[in-house]
Amino acid sequence: MNFKIKEIDNKSNKLDILHKDGFVHIKNFLTFQSFFINEWIIKCFNLIDDFTYPSNIDLQDGLLRLSKVFEDKQKWDNFRKIYVGIFQRNMDIYNISSHPSIMNFLKSIGINKPYLSSDPLLMLNGGNFCNVLGSYTDSPLHQDWASMQSSANSVVLWVPLVDVDKHSTGSIKVWPGTQDKGLFQVKNGKWFAEITKNKNELTKQKPLEVVANSGDCILFSSLLVHQSITSKSGKKIPRLTLQLRYGDLDCKLLKDNNGVFNYNHCVPNKKPFERINLNVPAVGWNREIKDLTS
Repeated sequence: MNFKIKEIDNKSNKLDILHKDGFVHIKNFLTFQSFFINEWIIKCFNLIDDFTYPSNIDLQDGLLRLSKVFEDKQKWDNFRKIYVGIFQRNMDIYNISSHPSIMNFLKSIGINKPYLSSDPLLMLNGGNFCNVLGSYTDSPLHQDWASMQSSANSVVLWVPLVDVDKHSTGSIKVWPGTQDKGLFQVKNGKWFAEITKNKNELTKQKPLEVVANSGDCILFSSLLVHQSITSKSGKKIPRLTLQLRYGDLDCKLLKDNNGVFNYNHCVPNKKPFERINLNVPAVGWNREIKDLTS
């Protein structure tokens, strides 16, 4: 994938917005050529079916063609294996994840020694993929931190590779300011730790449904409450997002928790989510993570 990363002005007010709302929308963050993603899709899924289309077509058109191929339920199991085992391990997304522009920006928001707190991921959602992939990509109400257990100032970079909105492709909902409320009680799941306690009270707050163009970035705290949403119009239009997650090796919380890593995604046979010490000041955020899990 040929790509360019936008140089982000460290003197902007993005850090203030991030601390206040728990997320910030960075426009035109990633510039890329659809040809290379289309080529990757074709190569991956030709492993299980004779599947092709012109690699120079619009990326979203290509995803629509792919989703129609996998209306055949007999192909779903093989599709899931390719999706988790090969499709998400494109080398270009690893190159993007360590790009100097991203490293410099992470340091500018207080992440002194960035590391990847999970594999970089290409995520398919929406359309027929909701039926095929289910809990692999369709996330409930959750905080990434509950299952990642990374540093206190860890963040997610959510980058749609097609235009997203609530009416056509579906998107994500975020609850602004919830990163200040600490951890909510969760139940163990295969991929996500779904929020259970205070859920009704939480959902009374008005969420923001993200609308973003291809290549934009939604940068948010791993403590921000969010969930995926499907299209409200009934359209079967899939979406593809690049997701990068980072922690800080300098964070005292990470050390006090012995660097525990417990995220199931792409790491099979992990133990259930562990209770860990949260009463530690957060590095880079000037606040404490409050333990709301009891």
